[in-house]
Amino acid sequence: MINEEKVKLMTKLAVYEKNQENKDLVMSKYYKNDYVRYNCLKTVVTSTICYWVIVIAVVMLKFQDILNQINEMDYIRLIYILMVGYVAFAFIYTIIAYIIYNIRYTKAKPGLINYNKNLKKLIELETEEDAGAKPETIKVSANIGGDISDLDNFDDSDNTGKGKY
Repeated sequence: MINEEKVKLMTKLAVYEKNQENKDLVMSKYYKNDYVRYNCLKTVVTSTICYWVIVIAVVMLKFQDILNQINEMDYIRLIYILMVGYVAFAFIYTIIAYIIYNIRYTKAKPGLINYNKNLKKLIELETEEDAGAKPETIKVSANIGGDISDLDNFDDSDNTGKGKY
């Protein structure tokens, strides 16, 4: 017989999993600080790559001008400008990422709490149904025969793997 409450709970769980595409479920494996820090670290790496790609693109676009001024450049000042620009670029993107990932985690939390409550109810319903069911005999192996209760009398104190009954 079909339990309607169980079907409703399973439907709610399936709809949540499908709509969230497991993003929230993956997020739930982390504490909030760990999730935010991990994603900020990813942002620092990607912003570093993006900054230096932009610098390379600008150098390639102005390559002729750079070649003409190569002997007159102040390299220390150029390196200082590039590094300050990099630090500012990475810092800004990391702050933005920190805010965004905090908001995402905070928005996902109520849905995860509801999902966990429904999952807990479903597990409770399953255990209630299983408690009323008659325990079955489980075969240890199709070739050997016997059931799991035969293993209770098995003694392998000499660790040979042969055992004694």
